[in-house]
Amino acid sequence: NPFEGATQENVDYLIVNRTAVTEIEQEIVSGFLTSDIFALPAGNLGFATGFEYRREFADYRPGAGNQLNITRDGGGSPTTGEYFTTDVYAETYIPVLGGGFNPIPFIDYADVEASYRLMNNTRAGVDEAWAVGLSMGILEDLNFRANVARTVRAPAVTELFLPRVQSSQFAADPCSANNLNGGPRPAVRAANCAAEGLPPTFISQAQNATVSGFTGGNPQLNNETADSYNFGLVFSPRWVDGLTLSVDYINIAIEDAITSFTLTQIMQACYDSTNYPNSFCNSFTRLPNGQLPSINAFTSGYVNAAIQEFDSVELAARYQTELNDVFFLNQIESDLGTFDATLRVYNVQTNTTSSTGFDYNDTVGQRSNPNWRGDVRAQWYRGPVTAFVDVEYTGSGLVSKFAVPYQYIDETGNPYYNFDSYTTVDIGGSYDWNNVTFRASIQNVTDEGYTNAEKAHGYYNIGRIFNVGVTARF
Repeated sequence: NPFEGATQENVDYLIVNRTAVTEIEQEIVSGFLTSDIFALPAGNLGFATGFEYRREFADYRPGAGNQLNITRDGGGSPTTGEYFTTDVYAETYIPVLGGGFNPIPFIDYADVEASYRLMNNTRAGVDEAWAVGLSMGILEDLNFRANVARTVRAPAVTELFLPRVQSSQFAADPCSANNLNGGPRPAVRAANCAAEGLPPTFISQAQNATVSGFTGGNPQLNNETADSYNFGLVFSPRWVDGLTLSVDYINIAIEDAITSFTLTQIMQACYDSTNYPNSFCNSFTRLPNGQLPSINAFTSGYVNAAIQEFDSVELAARYQTELNDVFFLNQIESDLGTFDATLRVYNVQTNTTSSTGFDYNDTVGQRSNPNWRGDVRAQWYRGPVTAFVDVEYTGSGLVSKFAVPYQYIDETGNPYYNFDSYTTVDIGGSYDWNNVTFRASIQNVTDEGYTNAEKAHGYYNIGRIFNVGVTARF
């Protein structure tokens, strides 16, 4: 009898309150002052200061049946939490050159911007963020820009207080024989699995049958911090009106990055670390025979995942013009509309993660994280008519930088190590008629697809997709 031992009040509560309830509140009080402080030879020095007080609150109450422990609806346990943060900040803008003050030849202007913010979070503690930026004009066509910054992200209320719920997951057990020689450091993984007492011939059942555990928020999360710097050049040739070319270098290093770990990632963080055993090893359990238990096998969710490092070069070009201004079309009297196109190319040098702070996993060069990506966005519009073409390119890459020889075999029995690049094309347009907009588009016009080997690694065909729509405004 599910109601056995329950009071009439609890039974009434169960009947009336079957639905889980989530409540999120945010309160903000802020203020600021801004003004020009005094005049410099190149212009006015600007200054701003302010404060912000914020309260974040979350409350989760599952269905009454789960609270009375007479159902198994997976609704999770009740969770309530809040935090307060008090911030103060200051910003300044300093014109160094320009405005008629140009004592350095070939430098048209130079500006410096700086900011500082002090944050006191009742859960994540005290931290600070700052930034310094420089913008400098060289002659009339070239602009140099640079920025150095330290930024902070406090844990979100959902990351802290998301309720713990049951989760069933497969796991690519690092100690299973077919995974033992993988990972960023196969020798370290093999040694740690041996220290666990598992033989090299061990076969984990969690790869073929799910195990049950719990996943949710983590009230012990710390702030994310990031140190970054970037610099670049922007070239706008005066003899080609509407054309802008740019190149930028970006470098970001994040510490204590917040991420949600799966069971597989938890086990990898345990066995791929040179610091074994570590805290991640306490987040899952094994039976005496080495298998994961079918229930209560793990606890996963949000963690501060130590380190992420990223650096990349971005090349970009933009051209915008009235078509009637193009030299071979300038004799046409009718309005030909406006053309706007943007080309971007990314070359990723490093994208390294470390779940433990000891072992680094750089996947740049894999198809899932290729060295080269790019896209082209072209648009034409004239009056109520707009048309566009979007082209996206993803470079070729290895199946895995950590694969052992002959780990991947295709349907013909031949080994494969990398996937080819691919390009998708989308086209579409819209027409405005009074208060109504008609839209139509085709995604993946060329019906780009994947090989069977790519599908086996989670690359699912998107096919060719047709969209039509109407928006009416009243």
